[in-house]
Amino acid sequence: MLVAPAPADGLIPNVPIADGCRHQIAEPPQLSRPPTLPRVSGPDANEFDVAVIGGGIAGAAAAWALAPHLRVVVLEAESGLSYHTTGRSAAVLTESYEAEPIRALTGRSRSILTTEFAGMSGLLTKRGVLWIVSIGQDAAVERALAAARESPVTVDLLDPGTAQTLCPVLRRELCLAALHEPGAMAIDVDLLQREYLRRARSHGAAVRTNARVTGIRHDDQWYLATNDMTVRCTHVVNAAGAWADEVAIMAGLRPIGLTPLRRTAFLFPAPGGGGHESWPCTIGIDEDWYFEPYGPLMLGSNADEHPDVPRDVRAEDIDVAEAIEKISTITTLSIRRVLKQWAGLRTFAADRLPVVGPDRTEPTFHWYAGLGGFGIMTSPALGRVLADRVLTRPDPAEPTSATWATESRGMYNDR
Repeated sequence: MLVAPAPADGLIPNVPIADGCRHQIAEPPQLSRPPTLPRVSGPDANEFDVAVIGGGIAGAAAAWALAPHLRVVVLEAESGLSYHTTGRSAAVLTESYEAEPIRALTGRSRSILTTEFAGMSGLLTKRGVLWIVSIGQDAAVERALAAARESPVTVDLLDPGTAQTLCPVLRRELCLAALHEPGAMAIDVDLLQREYLRRARSHGAAVRTNARVTGIRHDDQWYLATNDMTVRCTHVVNAAGAWADEVAIMAGLRPIGLTPLRRTAFLFPAPGGGGHESWPCTIGIDEDWYFEPYGPLMLGSNADEHPDVPRDVRAEDIDVAEAIEKISTITTLSIRRVLKQWAGLRTFAADRLPVVGPDRTEPTFHWYAGLGGFGIMTSPALGRVLADRVLTRPDPAEPTSATWATESRGMYNDR
């Protein structure tokens, strides 16, 4: 949202939507390491098969998916992991959100998380999502109904009274209707990030912080200069988030044209009386505000998208004030105190689809970027898609579940 099992060595199969309502997913085939990807030889500890630039959720998911097959190093510029967008994100796994390709990937990710990660207590928590159609948004009702019909999961159309039973602070007199996705789950972002890296390390992956890439050269292999070392590798994965275009330019490749969009969020006290922990994530139908439980507190946002640049962004007071006004209007919540506020960058390609796969001009340079507001909930599936690309180098025209990603206008816009 902000900025809210297949075998471990399996490939991602097609993910067609049958009858517009559910996923039909074939079992992934067993993968053997292709002879076209020899391991880097030599005793140098800084030689790897794959260097992943960026230690956020994308870099961690890529390392998790690749480490069982290849020697992997994750290079994080900051002194700690998840400093930027990942560490500032509240994530809900919802299949009624975003475009159909994103919903398909989210469904695949749900399958992975509820099987391969099933033993992790607290990783997924039942949350539900409640989309609110306010009085005066009559046209949004038809859009909401169309979205409900197209959704691969259960989405119920509710009257204001029923919506209020799910979110007791909702002002039913200002609510025209609501959509409810009861199966949506809250994701513990920090726990998922750490588990990806734990599993990657268990297969020998190295994770290095304070390793800002300052230069990239490509001869027969890639040479990545960092603050205090040079890494040599066969493949580069560009998981640098808002900085992904800058990394491509450093590598001598054309940028995608990614746009970082700033979003602000804040924490405020929960209302007295308890029970807020069971409330759904409640969102305006036009996604112009939302709030949800955040442990003993509440999290709110203006759901803003302000064009920005790659940097360590800070919250804007005006965005917090606008969110408070909207939330206070549609609910009986009285937000008199902001306990904490922050901002993160949600980075998009022009078509708002993720950019995942090999660069058209250099097939050993792999993009994993443009993840917008869905990078966490799609990370299990996209991590596997990325590994599929690195390990097999399929034809971009091959009809796999990521065909639309590598053919994204954001990826191949006049490249």
